[in-house]
Parts: sequence; C-alpha cells; structure tokens
Amino acid sequence: AGRTTAGMLPRDVRDEAAALVTSAFDALVTALTAALLCALGLRLRWSPPVALALTLLYGLATPAWPYTTTFFSEPLQGLCLLAALAAVLWQPDVPSIGAATLAGLALGLAMLTHQGDSALYVPAFALFLVARGQGRPALPLLAGLGLPVLVALAISGLYNLARFGSVLTTGYGLAGDLHDLHPPRTLQGLWEGVYGPLFSPGKGLAWYAPVLLLAVWALVRFGRRDRLGACLIAGLAGIAVLAHADTLIVWLGGWAWGPRFLVPVLPLLILPLGCLLEGAGARVRRLAWALGMLGALLQIPAILLDKGAYIGYLARQQGCVWKAENLYKWNPGYSPLIGQWQRLFDGATYAVRTRPGQGATA
Repeated sequence: AGRTTAGMLPRDVRDEAAALVTSAFDALVTALTAALLCALGLRLRWSPPVALALTLLYGLATPAWPYTTTFFSEPLQGLCLLAALAAVLWQPDVPSIGAATLAGLALGLAMLTHQGDSALYVPAFALFLVARGQGRPALPLLAGLGLPVLVALAISGLYNLARFGSVLTTGYGLAGDLHDLHPPRTLQGLWEGVYGPLFSPGKGLAWYAPVLLLAVWALVRFGRRDRLGACLIAGLAGIAVLAHADTLIVWLGGWAWGPRFLVPVLPLLILPLGCLLEGAGARVRRLAWALGMLGALLQIPAILLDKGAYIGYLARQQGCVWKAENLYKWNPGYSPLIGQWQRLFDGATYAVRTRPGQGATA
C-alpha cells in the first residue's frame, strides 16, 4: 500500500510517502476497529453515548493505542475477528448464509494475516452457528463459513510454495530467534502461559487495561441477553490465551507492549462492557471511567517512547535478555509499566551513544 500510494506522488517524496503510509497502517486499522465496535454497539441497541464510550475505552484505555505505532499483525487480526463476530451477531435470530459467509471471509483474512492461531477460531464460530441454528440444517451455514477459509488456506499455500518452495513452509524460523517457536510445552509452561498474559506484573492484561477487570462481570450480564454470543466471546478469548500459552509459541510476545497475543481479542472483550454502561448506576459508570482513565494514562509512555525502550535498557543492565525477561515478567518493581515512565523522564534515554568502530546511535 505504501509503494502504491507513493507511486502516485512526485518522485522526490516517494520514499517518505511510502514510509508514512506504511507506518500509519495499524493506526488506520485500529480506527476501523473502533468504528466497527461502535456500529455493533448501536446494532445491539445500546445508546449512542454507550457505543461511543466503548470506542473510546478500546482506542485509548487498552494497549490498542500503543499498537497504532507498530507494524504488527495483531491489530488487523483483531479487526478481522471483530468483523466475524459482528457478522454473526448482527441479526438477533438465526444467522443467514450470507452472515456465515461474511464471517468466513473475515476469518479467511485473519488467517492470511496470522494463520497459526486464526485457524483455531474457526471451530468456535462453527459451533456457534450450529447452536444458533436451533435444529435447522447446519450444512449451508458451515459451507458459507468454511469455503472462504479454504480459499484463504489455498492462497496461503500457493504463496508459501512460490516463496519458500513448500506449501507448509511459512517463513517462521527462517530468520530470527528459534527460541520463540519452540516453547517448553510442559504443565508449568502452560500455567505460566495462562497466568503471564493475564495477570503477571510485566505483561498482564489486567494491569495494562484495568477497565477489563470488569470484563467477567460484563460478560455475565451480556450472557443474560445473548447466552450463545457471550459463550462465543469467552471461547475466542480463551483460545487466544491457550493458543499462545507456550503451545504454538512462547507467550511473551517479544519486547512488545503488554500481552501482544491478546491484542486481537481486545475489541471483543470491550464489547460486553456496554451491558454495564447501559442503564447502569452512577457508581458503575464512575468506576468504569476511572479504570478507563487509568488505562489511558498507562499507555502514554509507550506512545511517547519506543515500546521496548525500558526492556532494552534492562537487558543492557543485566547483560542478557533472558535475565531481563525473568525480572520484568514476574517482579512488579521491574514492570515496564513502571520502568517505561522512568525511561521517559531519564535524560540518558535521549543521549547519543557511540561504539568503537561504529557511528553514533540514539
């Protein structure tokens, strides 16, 4: 997209234009996700202020905000998941074949974005369609859901064949650290992989998006109006956790801000909060907004500084990235939520460093 846009501009600004468009991609994706979240809230008959509140909470009070400055695939994967969810929830009764096909198209795009874990979401939508069908023939719905997914698999396989010589070679591990692709796959690793992205001091979603501390309560209330829809949202969130709980890949997600692999389900977890805000008492609304403002405050140092600034600093201090990871994952005093603020106000962060035989680096 960056090169296409740059090609329409004067030659002397094409490089800058390509970089600008590319760097703005995740920001545009996040904006589209927020708009779809608002539209779905309105479709669920929540008031415009509540739908707008969901948009603001998602866009500013969760790690979705810092990820607008990255080029990770998780924001686009999140848009695809929300689009698939919107397709099957748009009608309150039995989903149509068209709705199932739209969900399949969204899931197919998610698989082209991030194939490994996106494929695991497909059975959850299939079960939802069967259960929602209320005994009606499920084959047409499953066909509508599955055909776009199969097309996406074929496209991915042809791409892999053209680039790597095999339909099963995805490119992961061809460059970079193989450690992330070979997690321990033990019971202890599974426990850490569940606890880590949810509650650990260094990566826990509960601390990076405190408004989601209300998610379970909100999901229960959402279930009173749509039990199957609540089960689908809970199932998708569970898949996102378990798929990365040292199973497919190491759960840490590198030097990213917060639980990177849970970013795709952030809009899904924000959606049920509409049930708390719609008609809720003043205390509940004040609590939600207080947690939302705290969440927005927590994202600021990751917007103003590179999200890995503190982790990189800690790795240099410890002399080893693995020691740094073990510190900030489990010790509150070393959490990036604190350390990133320290780096923001430390003048040494902005000093120019030089290395023997090399040029200056920031």
